[in-house]
Amino acid sequence: MPERSEHESLFAVYGAIDQAVKNNPDNAATVGKFFHAYTHAGSDDTPVGWFDKFHDFARQRRGELSLPTAKQALEHLAATAPKTPHMAVRRIHALAVAARVAPDLGLDVDQPEQLVAAAHNVEGVAGAAPDAHAKLAGLVTDDDEYGAIGDWSKLVQHGVAAGVLHSSLGPHESAKPCVGELINVHTKGDESPAAELRTSFETTAVTAPQAERFLEPSNWPGACTFWCVMDQDGTTARGTRIYHEIVSLNCATRDQVSTWTAEAYLDFAFIRTANGARVSYQLDPSHTNTLIDVDEGSLSVQQIGNTVRVDSVKRIRFTYPFNGPSLAMVMCALGYANIAEKLVLDCAVQNADSVSAGSRFPGTNPPRTAHRPPRSAPFKVQRPAAAPRRAPRAANDVMRDVIGEMKGMLDDYSRYYDDLYGKVGGHALTSDDLMKNYNDMYAAGVRRAATLAGHGVDLAKSMQSVVAALASQLAQTTQPASGPADGGAPATDPAPSDDQASAGDGNGTATGTGTEGASQ
Repeated sequence: MPERSEHESLFAVYGAIDQAVKNNPDNAATVGKFFHAYTHAGSDDTPVGWFDKFHDFARQRRGELSLPTAKQALEHLAATAPKTPHMAVRRIHALAVAARVAPDLGLDVDQPEQLVAAAHNVEGVAGAAPDAHAKLAGLVTDDDEYGAIGDWSKLVQHGVAAGVLHSSLGPHESAKPCVGELINVHTKGDESPAAELRTSFETTAVTAPQAERFLEPSNWPGACTFWCVMDQDGTTARGTRIYHEIVSLNCATRDQVSTWTAEAYLDFAFIRTANGARVSYQLDPSHTNTLIDVDEGSLSVQQIGNTVRVDSVKRIRFTYPFNGPSLAMVMCALGYANIAEKLVLDCAVQNADSVSAGSRFPGTNPPRTAHRPPRSAPFKVQRPAAAPRRAPRAANDVMRDVIGEMKGMLDDYSRYYDDLYGKVGGHALTSDDLMKNYNDMYAAGVRRAATLAGHGVDLAKSMQSVVAALASQLAQTTQPASGPADGGAPATDPAPSDDQASAGDGNGTATGTGTEGASQ
C-alpha cells in the first residue's frame, strides 16, 4: 500500500487547526495572526469550518476523502524529512500555529505540544547547531521572535544565523507562507465568489534569467510533488499552448477516489518583458471541468537592479459554494498558490550555477491576440461555446465597476495608513517599514489606475456602440427606400472585441489590462 504523502499529512494539520478554532472560538485571534483569513472569524464571511466543507466537496464530486487524523499526520511528519526547503517552510508555518492551539487539536495525548515539536525536529528543518533540536520548538513559538506572520523574515534570519533552522531555508525569508491580498470576485448569477490571491516578494539569491528557466509548466512536477502531470497538449490558433494539468495530495494514489485529485486543461501564454518574463494562464474553454470553473492567473519575474521581483496572481473557484476566506485557506493548505516560491527560491536557487537546469523560456512577443491575466473587476466565467467577439459592456455596468475600483483604492490606502500609524503609535516604525509602506501604496495605486484605465476603454467602446446605433437609426430614417445611392457598405464596422482592444504593445505589456503581477 502506498505511503502517506507529506502533502496529505500537512493538509491534515491545516485541517486540525481549523477544527481547533471551530471547537474553541477563542483560538481564532491566535490563528488569525498567522492566517489572515481567520480575521473574518465570527462574521458572515468566516473561514471557520472550511475543512468540513472541503470533505463535503470531495464527497459530492469524487468520493469519501481519506486523510490521516491529526495525531497520525504529526507522527508521519515526525518520521519524514521534508522533500524540499519549500515544504520545510510550509511545515514550520503550520506547526508553529498548531503548537499554539495544541490542547484543542484532538490529539488525545498527555503532552500534545511534544507531538507537534517532534514533527519539527527532523532533517531539513532543524539546523546544524548542537542544541538545534532542543531550541527549535521554543524558537517558532516565541512571540518575541515569531508573534505573527509579519515576523517571518526575522524568524528565518535569526533561526538560520543561530544554526537552529537549516541553512537551506535562508532564501525563503523573503516570502511569507500563505500570505496574499485576497480579493473576492463576484459574478452575476453565481452563488459564491472566486478567490483571487496576489503575492509578491523580492530576492537577491538569483537573477531573473536564472529564475525564468523554471517558468515553463513542464518543469513544475519536478519542482513540487503536488503537480503530478503538466504536459503540453497542443496549441491554439493564437499561438498559445494548452497544458494538461493533474494535481493531487498524493500523486502515487491519485486514481483512487479517496485521494483528492483535480484535473484541468490550461491555456498558457509566455511573454518576454523588457527586464524579465511573464506567464499567464486560464482554463481552456474547449474542455469541460466538473471540479473547477475558474482557474487563471499569472506569474512574472522582473530584474530590478540587483533584485528579482516575483509577482503572482491566482484566481480559482471550485464547483462548490466556498466563501472567499474559506477558498483562501483551501488554496493555502493545498499549496495551490505557492508555486512561485517553489520555482524561484528552491529550483532556481539550487540550480543557479547550472546552465542546463530547467528549460529555455519559450516567450518572445505577445501572442497574436493578447492573453489577458485576471482583473479584479467582475469577469465572465469561461464557457466552452464562447463567441469569438463580445458586445460592448453596458455603460452602467462599467460605471459600477469604476465605483467599486475607486472604493477599493480608498480601502487600500486606509489599510496602509492604519498600519503605518499603528507602528508610529507603538514606537515600532523603522525606515524599512516606511519604505515598504510607500512602495506598497505606490504599487497599489498603479494597479488600481491600470484597472480604471481598462474600464475607460470599456466605457469608450460602450459609448461608441451607442453612437453607432443612433447613427444607424438616423440613416434609416433619412435614406431613400431603395437603399444607399452608392450601394456601399455600412458606415461602421462591428465593435472590436475586448481582446482586440487590449492587444500587446510589442514590448510584452498588454495595454488596457487590469492587475497583472500587482504588488501586495
